[in-house]
Amino acid sequence: MALNITQKRRVVADLSKIIRQSVSVIAVNYRGLTVPEISELRKIIRNSGVVMKVCRNTLAYRAFKGTPYSCLDTILTGPTALFFSQKEPGDAARLIETFIKEHEHLQVKALTLGKELLLPTDFNIFARMPSRKEALIQLSVVSLAIVIKFICMLKEPIIRVMHVVTTIQEKKASGEKRDSSII
Repeated sequence: MALNITQKRRVVADLSKIIRQSVSVIAVNYRGLTVPEISELRKIIRNSGVVMKVCRNTLAYRAFKGTPYSCLDTILTGPTALFFSQKEPGDAARLIETFIKEHEHLQVKALTLGKELLLPTDFNIFARMPSRKEALIQLSVVSLAIVIKFICMLKEPIIRVMHVVTTIQEKKASGEKRDSSII
């Protein structure tokens, strides 16, 4: 169905609003997916902080113009679905990666974190990137391990001194018993 100029402007305005709220964008070729498969994909992303949009490439081009994601304009050809991560940069990538495992027809065209266009070969690295929460947990575990190692290092000389003192006391005690038994 053809859109009139008012509807096209509304689509561009809505898409521009989504773009401003996004931290990363992924463009995929959805050729070969059936309607039930696309519906399943939409159902998966519904409550995940990811927005999926399918619109005319010319309208997407206009919406991207003047934004950090304008580098995507070169790949806006053919059937293109756009995934916008609203919270974490890797959210959309992780969802797409799990969906691709079951549906090979979905192909990543490109992704971007801003002005730099990343190739589909970088997608797997991007999808496996930990979320902010996971990265903070990993950092805290590493920091805690360093602190524990430092404390153990500080305790070690004291433990050695205590061991030497205990050994000396044991020798004196055993030596005193010998002396008392001789007399």
